[in-house]
Order: sequence, then structure tokens, then C-alpha cells
Amino acid sequence: MHNLNKNKEIYFSKQDKSPGYLKTKFIQVFGLLLIFITLKLWLSLFFFGLKDYGSPYASTALQDYHLIILIGSWISGTLKYWFGYFSWCIPIMLLAWGYKCFIKEPILWALPKGIMFIISSLIICAGLKNLGVNTGNIGLLADEALNNAQFIFPLEKKYLDINIIAIFVGIIFFVISLSIKFKTYI
Repeated sequence: MHNLNKNKEIYFSKQDKSPGYLKTKFIQVFGLLLIFITLKLWLSLFFFGLKDYGSPYASTALQDYHLIILIGSWISGTLKYWFGYFSWCIPIMLLAWGYKCFIKEPILWALPKGIMFIISSLIICAGLKNLGVNTGNIGLLADEALNNAQFIFPLEKKYLDINIIAIFVGIIFFVISLSIKFKTYI
């Protein structure tokens, strides 16, 4: 019995001192932090808006508000200003990456997938903006590019077709950027 306890002590002392162990724990803490940031973003988007009293656009400097109200209103206002309704998809990416870090699954090709997420947000916002949905300022920028691309494709109902194709291509890029794996059961 004494030998078994001694082996456990040796195992744990070697494990605690290894740099790989610390790196793994750091990545897990980073993943947990991303999950908490995701929760904060969703709560900010859900509970706060530009018409809130804590918003810097709707209140004066003479009024005192709690810091959490100011931060929540600012986050919500900034995300909705730039991304419109697509701002609800931004926390999904952070949640997926945080979960993958927390369960120690490697995030392969993180930089290309981040770029793919930005491209997908531009494509989706452009398609939705042309269909009359609020997509913020990113949608305005991407809308101009998509309107210029409509002259390339000779379609009868190209206005509707190009927008729907752009939304579906953007959704495919968005799912790829999340690193979701689909299992097939044969």
C-alpha cells in the first residue's frame, strides 16, 4: 500500500511540473474565459439596447449608473451598430471555440477560420441588407460590394437569387469557421 501511494506522489509531482500540463490548463482556462465572455455578450444583447438609460447615447453625464449597465449598453450598442441582427451570431463562434479549448480539442487552422468567419459575416450581412434586414454598418459596406457583383451574373431575378445564394454561402462559411464536425452513421 505504501508503494502505491509513493507512485501516485511521483506521478502527480511529475505532472505538475511539466510545461505541457501548464499549457493545457492555460488553454482550458482560456476556453472557460471565452465561454464567460460569450455569456456576457448574449446577456448584453438580450437585456440592453441603445434606448437604455445606461447607454452613452441616451443618458447625460450628470446621471450615475452602475458600471455593469454602462458596459452592457456599450457592448450591445456597438455590436448592433456594426452587425445589426448578425451580432447574435458572434457569440456562437466564441462559444464554439471556448468549448473546444475547454475540452482540450485542438482548434485547427484558427487564423484561417477566423478570417472565414469575417468573410461569412460580410456575405451574410450583404445578402440580408439587400432583403431589407437591419445588418448595421458592416451590412452597408458589404451591400455595396454585392450590388456591384450582381452585374456579373445574368439572371432574370438576380436581385433575389444573388442575395439568397450569398446568405447560403455565408452560412456554409460560418459553419466551417465554427469547426463543427458532423458524424455519419452508416
